[in-house]
Amino acid sequence: MTMDPTATSSTPGPKSQLQAGSGSGSQSPRRREIPDTSPEGNIENKKNIINIIVLGASYAGISVSHYLLKHVLPSLQSTASSSSTSTSLKKRYKLLLISPSRKTICRPACPRAMLSEEMFDQEKLLVDVPGLFASYNNGGGGKENTESDAKAGGDGKVFEFIHGMAEGVDLEGRSVSVRLVGKGERAEGREWGAEGGGEGCVKTIPYCAIVIATGASTPSPLMGLNISAPSTSSEAQAEDPSQTLLASWTAFRSRLSSTKSIVIAGGGPTGVETAGELGAYLNGSPRSWLFRLSPSSTKKEKKPDVKITLITSAEGILPALRPSLARRAEELLLGLGVEVLKGVKVISVSTSPHSPSSSDNLGMEGKTTVRLSDGQELKEVDVYVPATGSTANTWFLPPDMLAGDGRVRTDSRTLRVTNEEAGEDTVKRVYALGDCSNYARPAIHNIFAAVPVVCQSIEEDLSSGGRKEGTDGVGNAKTFVEDTRETQLVPIGTRTGVGAAMGWKLPGWIVWLIKGRDYWLWTLGGLWSGKQWD
Repeated sequence: MTMDPTATSSTPGPKSQLQAGSGSGSQSPRRREIPDTSPEGNIENKKNIINIIVLGASYAGISVSHYLLKHVLPSLQSTASSSSTSTSLKKRYKLLLISPSRKTICRPACPRAMLSEEMFDQEKLLVDVPGLFASYNNGGGGKENTESDAKAGGDGKVFEFIHGMAEGVDLEGRSVSVRLVGKGERAEGREWGAEGGGEGCVKTIPYCAIVIATGASTPSPLMGLNISAPSTSSEAQAEDPSQTLLASWTAFRSRLSSTKSIVIAGGGPTGVETAGELGAYLNGSPRSWLFRLSPSSTKKEKKPDVKITLITSAEGILPALRPSLARRAEELLLGLGVEVLKGVKVISVSTSPHSPSSSDNLGMEGKTTVRLSDGQELKEVDVYVPATGSTANTWFLPPDMLAGDGRVRTDSRTLRVTNEEAGEDTVKRVYALGDCSNYARPAIHNIFAAVPVVCQSIEEDLSSGGRKEGTDGVGNAKTFVEDTRETQLVPIGTRTGVGAAMGWKLPGWIVWLIKGRDYWLWTLGGLWSGKQWD
């Protein structure tokens, strides 16, 4: 298949066909690649703009974008500029950050933030994405790049935010199909925004390299900026996910004043934190300071004002932590009026016929009955919160790029995307990290460790037109190695928690100090602004 790299199509109809490139040829006996004839790939020839696309604007997407703009694009631009004496012929690198949400959120804070607006400063909790990158278009992303672009008739910008949702990736033609969100509004740029089509319009955007950082969606609308595939909803994404999240929180809060029974499904960190936050908010925390320190201070069950039940199909909660910490977490939950049911699954959830409830807001309206695998029926439940993991936002990608769990199959050393389970086929200049990738278990500290590695892979691939074999066999001076030591912090209520870091058990007050006081909000200033990657 061939395509005109200068073309930008708009189609108001259904999502574009997904295509995976295939090719022959190899660089070495152990690794085959989709063939490539130039280091640049697709270039918007009219202005010689080389697009590097990042899909997703959460921890992974924002971090990668900042790192590329600070370190990689200036280096690539310097090389491109030195190879051409004519300003009109100079190649200009541009980063396009594409997301269906104009806001990013401190996602770990959702179990507490959903309770009340008073829990957090809303301007710090939900941050405008385009504003985080404004400085790069004022010379912060490379003066030479912006000035040469402007002289050639470009917009003089090295960064552009596109408010839209990816619906397909053409690996052979190197383009991504994006459906615009929210009345076609756009933060910057003239190429892909409202002037070319309104809400629901599909744009085909060429790329030189693409980073997939689309994250994952949760089963509950309360726990993050969720997105859904058009095939599973009546329409394509009709509104910004941040607006959907805020609407869900509003509905949830309106229920709490009259709630007498809550069921939470899922014994991982999100389920435990949600149960603890609800217990502290509705039933109150034990007054004694011993609640923070003494393992025996919470063994006596607290008579709750609101009955809260946490259900897990495992033999214990928090499976990533040692059993003694899981038991301590149960004791703390008990002190907040939370009952833990272990070794049972939720079989079905139904709402009273006289109290209609939509599938997206299950258990948020009327009375709900929760049926369990051991035959129990929990009736007259006011609020049901599913917290059973997440689903990678990868439905728009070719199936042979996905592992069995739906995440993008990724070389864990370099963060390059692979086609085969054995990792022998590499998809040219496609990279993935974060919750949508299978390079490591989903965790923020793994994202931070992976960012310099994936950006180095991008720079290497674009500088050389293909990887060179290095002493480590993959051509990278840096490779990602997952830290598999016991690391997880779980606040329980507003005063304490359980956790470990790098294999070391942490006391409850340390868990509160690091995470529990504001769920990492104190750490995000440097991340969102990009200063973390200076």
